[in-house]
Amino acid sequence: MKTKERTIKQFILWALLVLGITAAATAQGKPTISIQTDWKITLLGDEPRGIDAGLNNVLIKSRWTGNQQQFGYLHIAPSFEYARLNPNLPEYTRYAVELGYTLNTLIENFEAGVYVDYGIIKRGSAKRGAGFGGVLGYKITDNLKAIATLQYVDRQDFELIYNIKSEFKYSVFVGLEFSIGKNKSRNNWRR
Repeated sequence: MKTKERTIKQFILWALLVLGITAAATAQGKPTISIQTDWKITLLGDEPRGIDAGLNNVLIKSRWTGNQQQFGYLHIAPSFEYARLNPNLPEYTRYAVELGYTLNTLIENFEAGVYVDYGIIKRGSAKRGAGFGGVLGYKITDNLKAIATLQYVDRQDFELIYNIKSEFKYSVFVGLEFSIGKNKSRNNWRR
C-alpha cells in the first residue's frame, strides 16, 4: 500500500511541476505566491476539537493567469495546505491543482473568482480530495494583494480519523498574495 501511495504522490508532484513550468512559459500576467491561514483557527482555535489558537493551518498557492479578457481571466494554481490541528491526530497535508476564473474589471482594485480543484489529502494515508471555492482580492500595490479564500474540500480523511462518512467541509483563509514576476502582456493592467 505504501508503494501505491508513494506512486500517487510522485505523480501529483511531477504533474504539478510540469503544469507549473508550462504555465510559467505561457502565462500572460504576473505569477503570484499567496500565503494564507485559516482565520478562525488562527485567532480563536476550535475548543471542541482540542485545537489551540495559532498558525496551525496554512494554505500556499502559486497562481498563473491567462490572457486578460473583457471581464477577467482564467487561472491555474498548484496549492499546498498543511495543518497540525491536534497533536493527538496525524497532521493534514493536501496537494492540489485548481482551475478558475477571476473577474477583475468590474470594481477598481477588487477582484472575485471561483475555482474547482482536485488533489491528494495525506493524513494517515493518501485519499483523493476534490474541492471548489471562491476568492476575493484587494490590490494594495501593483505587487501585493490582500486575499480571502472560501474553500470547500471533500474530506475523505474523516473516514480514517473520525470513523465518519466523508463530507465537504469549508475553511475561510485570509492572507497576502505577492507578484513574483513581470506582466508579459500590457492588457493585464488591472492585476
